[in-house]
Amino acid sequence: MKKCIFLTLAFLSFLSCSRNEDDFKTPQNECGIVTAKTYNYQFDDVTISTSSFDVNFSKFTFEYDSQKRINKVIGSLVAGSSGDLGAFYLSNIASDEITYSGNTVSVKVSVNMTTRPYDKEFVIDNGKIISRKVTSKYPFLNSDPVIYTYGYSGNQILEKTNDRLIKTLTVENGNLTKVIKWRYDLNGNVNGKIEVVYSDYDTQENLLKGKFFINGAFYMAFSKNIYHKTDSKSYDLENGVYVFNGNFYNATFVPTQTSNYFEKNCN
Repeated sequence: MKKCIFLTLAFLSFLSCSRNEDDFKTPQNECGIVTAKTYNYQFDDVTISTSSFDVNFSKFTFEYDSQKRINKVIGSLVAGSSGDLGAFYLSNIASDEITYSGNTVSVKVSVNMTTRPYDKEFVIDNGKIISRKVTSKYPFLNSDPVIYTYGYSGNQILEKTNDRLIKTLTVENGNLTKVIKWRYDLNGNVNGKIEVVYSDYDTQENLLKGKFFINGAFYMAFSKNIYHKTDSKSYDLENGVYVFNGNFYNATFVPTQTSNYFEKNCN
């Protein structure tokens, strides 16, 4: 009897792993992404260069393994010039390598570059992000991995590291509407926040939904559609009240920029 139970548990474990890996495959009746435009991508874990850029880069290209899973993204982060130390720009001379093991997805970012920003590892279960590990590969920086975990409460997703709340994400009607990035002082007390609002969603299907491991598309992966507007404002906590400190950023993408966002292969 014990042997039967063991075999049954082993079989169920195999089925679970197979199912999790199936989550990353492109189903037979769905279209696979061939390319994606660069609008809406966000890189809040690196500094994007304002002086170095590739004028010929306008889209990311995706390649697949034999199991119809994305295993390579052409178009990634390249270190800026010596006068732009620590900053990166996007170019199709760099690419990301993606591998899978059960419900874990590992990404080597800018794998073919000498200077690389980081590697990432994601645990994703049934389309939900469970954890994210970031390991710096940039010279002279701390290479100890930072692990973020994700909890779900109603329409909110709580990102934490070492039990500290880092971000609060709000999803409404299947689309990400707000991200609050909490700021702390040296004593570990909240002293401010940044609120980022995403709005003006179209009806276009977002083929990156659930693909949290695509570098730069993390926030997009929470939404079923494509947003056209983002507004970011920074606040300081003063006497228990959040006061706008004058720092803000906003961007609006017109339909001609976001229409036909993806090139697809529906074979």
